[in-house]
Amino acid sequence: MDAKHYILFFCVMWHYCYLHEACEASEAHEECSKVLSNEQVKPIHLSVTVRERYLILSWDCDFPPEIQSKTEYEIYLKQDDEQYKYKIGTRKCNTVITLETLSTVCLKVTPAINNKEFQRLSSEKCVNLERNGTSAENVSCRVYNTSSMTCTWMFGKNAPDSTSYRLSLRQGSTNVLCQHYEIRFQTRTGACTFDDLRLDFFDDVTIVLQGSDPGIEVFEEKNRLAHIEIFNPPRDISVNSSEDSLKIYWKSPQRQYSVNDNCFTYNIQKNKDQYYPKTQSNLYTIPNVEKECSVRIRASGIEACEMNTHWGEWSEWIPCDSMPRVGKSAGVGKSEWQFELTPVILVSGLILVLLIITTMQYKRIVKTCFPRIPEPKNYLESTEDSKINIENNGYFSLMLPTSETEECIIILKENFP
Repeated sequence: MDAKHYILFFCVMWHYCYLHEACEASEAHEECSKVLSNEQVKPIHLSVTVRERYLILSWDCDFPPEIQSKTEYEIYLKQDDEQYKYKIGTRKCNTVITLETLSTVCLKVTPAINNKEFQRLSSEKCVNLERNGTSAENVSCRVYNTSSMTCTWMFGKNAPDSTSYRLSLRQGSTNVLCQHYEIRFQTRTGACTFDDLRLDFFDDVTIVLQGSDPGIEVFEEKNRLAHIEIFNPPRDISVNSSEDSLKIYWKSPQRQYSVNDNCFTYNIQKNKDQYYPKTQSNLYTIPNVEKECSVRIRASGIEACEMNTHWGEWSEWIPCDSMPRVGKSAGVGKSEWQFELTPVILVSGLILVLLIITTMQYKRIVKTCFPRIPEPKNYLESTEDSKINIENNGYFSLMLPTSETEECIIILKENFP
């Protein structure tokens, strides 16, 4: 192949690549022009939140799905009098930047489509990160009894002694103000309790502490209630003991949201021994039980369910009730021997009731069962009108009073021989 053929081949390849690139550029330009005409990729409502040495940036995005995969935002940062420096790129509408020093910081967010930046659509914001030491410090919040939350804090080191803070919770469009404050000016500490939290436990909640003086810095912190919940003890704990084992039953802690029972782990303490059941069921068996022991249980959440992984409150101590039994009755549970004694107790009670009734109604019962026999009427009573004639011949007669019919009864008795 001579030089002419090389030149011709080079020209053909150059022409093909140029047309292909131009075609792609034209298609991209059409897509970009549609989006840029409405400035849909421009970051709006740029928000900056400070968390110690972290800057949390977020902004609103409004572009069609077909351009989303080709859009990237370039983040530039400058501190004090420095020039803007490239910091990070992201395809999301939020990011986090770590700072080395806290001072005045300016941020610029620039959209880029197909790696081409559009500076005229940039958004800038400057914030002063220098703290004056007046915002609340050591803020700690915990959820108790499924719906009650208590937050505690310390006054800022440079806050006046008369400073008071107002606590509120923000979740979406819901804003809840705390009502029950407890302020200790001597120790420069404060606390407040929410009695009834009707918020989503698995959605972000912003905890806000504002000072009474406009010069007091505002404290803000995002968290989820499920991450700070202190669990109640497990419910309906029962212990079934025998000579060689101890079976413990329970139900998961009470809560106001729906979650699988497998989201909990448990810690069982028997006397001084600790047990951590691996099973998913709410039943655990401990072998070789002592004659005298007590048991208590507490629960914690697991990270996979986005719940608090710290241990909750202990239940009350429950006696094992491991009583030795002899012969055939060995191993019989407490409920079983109570069932066996029930007929004996009922019969004994019935006999006692009958004895009491018999004692109270003794005379009536005797009179009814053994009636009194009446005495016969005496017709031989003597009166003054009676006359007894005893004759020498050995006969005597007894004159009785006549009845109303004036009948006479004469009794004759012969002489004895």
